[in-house]
Amino acid sequence: MPRKIIGLALFLLGLTVFLIRLHHDGPYFPPEGGNLVGGVLALVCGLLLFFDVLPSEGGSGFVAQGILLLASLLALYLAAFATLAEVEEVVVVRPGCGETRGGPLRLWVIDDDGAIWATMGRDKATRSGIATARRVTLLRGGQEACVVAAVVDDPRLVEHVSLLREEKYLAERIAVALGIFGDDRFESNVALRMGPVTAP
Repeated sequence: MPRKIIGLALFLLGLTVFLIRLHHDGPYFPPEGGNLVGGVLALVCGLLLFFDVLPSEGGSGFVAQGILLLASLLALYLAAFATLAEVEEVVVVRPGCGETRGGPLRLWVIDDDGAIWATMGRDKATRSGIATARRVTLLRGGQEACVVAAVVDDPRLVEHVSLLREEKYLAERIAVALGIFGDDRFESNVALRMGPVTAP
């Protein structure tokens, strides 16, 4: 019975990874990367546990159950974080205005000094085209707007923004407490400043 309860709980957590995004206004953005892996893995492991379809006796059963246990723990970690990351405000940023180039970035943001701020890794900023974009499309609260953008490579500013964001987001506080987000992020990340487009 406990196995079925654990399986059902893990399956529901995997489902939540996909459903939690529906509470944000605007178009639905399906999970990607580790979030997608966590959601799918939780669904699969949950079903395997609930229906108890893997062998449980002999050497092959021991190996199968061991793999399922490890996969379930990984699924729990990834799916729980993917869900927590979407509980609070998430914005979508795309390089350029009125364009579709570049994949949308889902970011945590804070408001400070009359602007909207986010942080991300240098490589991510370069790959997405954000690093060179002078304007970006910002989807926030279901409203899309063209805003002026600038990437700032200043560890002290990145630290300031990160600490403010940590105050706002529970998932970030948990990640910092667990050591997932270390102090090295201040050196390896850049800050993205976004503000309204002013008339020339």
